[in-house]
Amino acid sequence: ELEFVEAQSLKEQLLVLMQSNKCCGCPKLREHFDDVRMRGEIDAMVQDIRYTLSDRNLFLIHEFEARCKVLQELQYTTPDQILELKGQVCIEINTCNELIVCELLFDNHFHDLSPAECVALLSCLACQDKGGSAPKLNDRLTSIKGKLIAVAESLGAVQQACGVDTSPEHFAETTLTFALMEVGYEWANGRPFAEICALTTILEGSLVRAITHMDQACRELRKACTMIGDTDLAQKMERASELIRRDIVFAGSLYLQE
Repeated sequence: ELEFVEAQSLKEQLLVLMQSNKCCGCPKLREHFDDVRMRGEIDAMVQDIRYTLSDRNLFLIHEFEARCKVLQELQYTTPDQILELKGQVCIEINTCNELIVCELLFDNHFHDLSPAECVALLSCLACQDKGGSAPKLNDRLTSIKGKLIAVAESLGAVQQACGVDTSPEHFAETTLTFALMEVGYEWANGRPFAEICALTTILEGSLVRAITHMDQACRELRKACTMIGDTDLAQKMERASELIRRDIVFAGSLYLQE
């Protein structure tokens, strides 16, 4: 075929040019070739570093600066981005939204709550199961829910004012889940697991996972209270953790026991 003939002809021409090149007779050909290859790799690394340092790679810098402004506005950091006490406490919170928990903590929202009500509040932050039937809340829990929404929307407004792409309503909607608020409250008050399961349509395995998250949140908040010297609230969080660490939810696994 014509294409094959042309390719064969080109190959023969290239072979002639290669053989006529003085590099082919160089005894250090392989060494020189390795040097050229290494230089190519170094040039590629330099290009990557230049891109990393260029403005094209800083497409998230505006969001970063906006969130730094939020932390400064809420007094988590100084203007020099040094952690304040609130910032140090915030680091200890991993299970829940740390901003909401810290604002609740420093505004003394937990002091008027019972241990079971603290568990119910933390369930709205630590558990993200969106399904399930609507919980039946008493007046106290309804009031807690309203205050929690107000705090979340207030934080959303601050973030929006600082340039973060959110809104008060969107921030509250994406960070708060009330599906297990009744479950957390009743479990902390000692109701059996079988009755707890009847309160919601969420599967038993998801309930077990959610309750363990509530316990983790209680222990993180207890540590945060110790950092700021609030021993009374730390003891309340310890009591809340004790109330929910019971029954089949925290039973040892037969598969893990020796």
